[in-house]
Amino acid sequence: METSADPAPDHAEAPIESEHRAQSGTGRQAEKFRKALRAEQAARQADNEQSSERITALERQLEAMRRDQVGALATNLGIRPAALWASGAQLDDLLDPETGVPDVDRVREAVTNARAELGITEARKPVKALRSGSAVPAEPVNNWRQAFAPREK
Repeated sequence: METSADPAPDHAEAPIESEHRAQSGTGRQAEKFRKALRAEQAARQADNEQSSERITALERQLEAMRRDQVGALATNLGIRPAALWASGAQLDDLLDPETGVPDVDRVREAVTNARAELGITEARKPVKALRSGSAVPAEPVNNWRQAFAPREK
């Protein structure tokens, strides 16, 4: 029960096989390029994630430095930084919009608002005239004069 083998089908398969080989060669090359592309995309994505994390860390550091600088200005103006932040002052409102540096006038205004809102009075400096013994003029002490002065009885 053998079927007759036609030579035409054998010849028809040969070009298909060579086409398949040609396609498989280009297919392999295309697959190689796709793998390289995927590897490059994965590397770029990892770099982007690292860069994003680094940017986030730098933003946090910058905000902390700005808060510290505003706190130092508030301390110089006679109020604790915690009181300034408790009054509802926002960091972005205290920065110069062009430079991003804390603006002294805005901080001064926020300190004034914090004092009014929280009932903080300005610390008054003591008056020197009210110190004990401050009204008595101090006479300079001259030990040589006392050495040759007559003795008191």
